[in-house]
Amino acid sequence: MTGGAERAIAQLETIVARQQEHLRRGEADALHALDAALRTGLALLGAQVRAGGLPLALKPRVAALSLACETCWRLAQRRGQDAEAALQALGAGQTRLQEARLRGVYGRTGGVSSGWRSGGTAIA
Repeated sequence: MTGGAERAIAQLETIVARQQEHLRRGEADALHALDAALRTGLALLGAQVRAGGLPLALKPRVAALSLACETCWRLAQRRGQDAEAALQALGAGQTRLQEARLRGVYGRTGGVSSGWRSGGTAIA
């Protein structure tokens, strides 16, 4: 019984380590496949524990695994927040860029104008 739980924990430790590495590198696409493997490994460990309980010797490894999973979750959440902030900044920058272009296109008189560098002529 202990052997099955040990194998399940070892498999989960490997998966979580790979998740952490992908998160550090910013490789979000790789996380989906690892998520499925993590769920399978957790189901296997759960079945092993239900069948015979978790041996006392394995509890520290499970606690460390739990901490590693929480760390992954926090890192993923931080990455998501960073991505959201970047998208908001990009959107705000796009709006400012459009406003600047409109100020260049529509002069003070409201007429369409072109800059002297583009070789265009001002229309008033």
